[in-house]
Amino acid sequence: DPKPLHHELDMHNHALRQQIFKLFQDHDDTFRVRYGESLKRERERTNERWAVLHQAGLYKNTVTKRDLEAIMRYDTVVECLSMLDHSLEVKTGVHYGLFGSSIARLGTDAQANRYLPLVENLEMLGCFGLTELGHGSNVRGIETTATYDKARDVFVIHTPTETAQKYWIGGAAETVRWCA
Repeated sequence: DPKPLHHELDMHNHALRQQIFKLFQDHDDTFRVRYGESLKRERERTNERWAVLHQAGLYKNTVTKRDLEAIMRYDTVVECLSMLDHSLEVKTGVHYGLFGSSIARLGTDAQANRYLPLVENLEMLGCFGLTELGHGSNVRGIETTATYDKARDVFVIHTPTETAQKYWIGGAAETVRWCA
């Protein structure tokens, strides 16, 4: 009987995992694995899948609560997604994990209170602006700088070379308006 081993390997949030897999089954037309679709259609399907997850409330309190239970809930959703659709896992991971977590961990309490509910509710779609053409995500090689201009109360972004151009993960340039 593989059930005890499965239970042991999953470690936590067993009921949530069952809920997620049931959601996949209940929305089989959306979550069924398909091959040979165009890139455009794959991206549309990823967004359709994300909408179902959002409507089911799977990411509720995963960014706004900022406690161990929220982290474990988020990890459970990501683990389940990784078994079905890596594109969806990456897209939601960039939005909640990189963008949302940057606000949660690096922002002020006022910024977190203002923006995280919007992030969690998909009213503020975001990405993570680290990747450069010539450096990938090698932080030590990044050329772009952001310098605060106190007189104008703005950050001045300087991209000194062609290799310092920013590139967005997972087609984010087509769907997001915010970057951390």
